[in-house]
Order: sequence, then C-alpha cells, then structure tokens
Amino acid sequence: MQEKTIGELCTEKGIDIDLFLTIAQLHIDSTDSFSYDFKIDDLKTIVSYLIKSHEYYSKEILPSISESLNHLGTVGNDITYTLLLNFFSVYKEEVDKHLKYEEMYVYPYALDILKDPNYKIKEYKNHHPDIESKLIDLKNLLIKYLPKDEHQILKRNILIQLLRFEKDLNIHTIIEEAILIPLIEKKEKQ
Repeated sequence: MQEKTIGELCTEKGIDIDLFLTIAQLHIDSTDSFSYDFKIDDLKTIVSYLIKSHEYYSKEILPSISESLNHLGTVGNDITYTLLLNFFSVYKEEVDKHLKYEEMYVYPYALDILKDPNYKIKEYKNHHPDIESKLIDLKNLLIKYLPKDEHQILKRNILIQLLRFEKDLNIHTIIEEAILIPLIEKKEKQ
C-alpha cells in the first residue's frame, strides 16, 4: 500500500487541506476560534463530515454504549441499574430525533437554500437542542448513584465511552454553531 500525505489525500478527495486541518485541530483542542476563513464552498464538505459523524454515532457509539449499559444491567442487581438503562434509552431516542431533524431539514437546506425558501437557519439556531447536558446527567448517575460493587471496571469503561462521546458531540456542536450556521447565514444574505 502506497503511503500518501494528508495533502495528497485531501487533493484526491477534493477537500481543502486548510479546512481539513482546521477540523482536525478541533479534535486536538476543541477551540471555537479559527485562523481559517471558511468559505461557502466548504459547506458541502462540512455537511458531509457532519453526516458521517451522525452515522458514527448511530451505528457505532450509541450501540456500543447501549451494549455496555445492558451488560452492566444484567450483572447489577440494583434498581438503579434499571433507571440508568431507562435514562439512556430516552436519551438515545432524543439524540436520534435530533440527528434525523438535522439530516432532513438543516443539511439539505445548507446545500440548497432555494429548495425551501420558507425555512431559515435562525429556526434551527434558536431551537438547537442541547443533547450534551443529558449526557452529563448520565455520567453523574453512573458516578454518584450506582452502588460500589465488583463491577467498577465495567462502570469505568462506560464512563470513558461517555466522556469520549461527550467530547465528540462538543466538537460536532462547535462545527454546527461556529461554522455551519454562520456560513448558511452568509449564504442566505447573498
């Protein structure tokens, strides 16, 4: 297999290397101040990235957390485990609903504003739900309320999964709120 540089891969895939490096930098330090000047032409790449993130969440991250919690629920014998499973189930439904809304309305609108002249990005901006705070609640339930027992390693592994997911969601939110929405607002004004 031939090794390629990031620049070669970006050129091959039609991705602006500075855009790629800016998004990659988010994964390192989660900043929301950028030296890169985002262009309307970047919308397609940004939306593609966000959609792939959704696929990753719904096909890998959430099922993995669910599986871990279900395993914990089968080995734990406290009612708290059942409450934790129920809380996560409701949370997962909320995340799924949020992702579907973005995929059905926001992302298509970002790519073709003329498709729906009645929709404006301010609707999304004003009602962009915070799906991260419930994740914090879930972590707190895991840390504070589950009984101390022989399943601490499993609980710690679930906590690590939740922390990773929280970090990724935070980056996802930064991309939507600090990059995508301003670009769409700029495109709306044209």
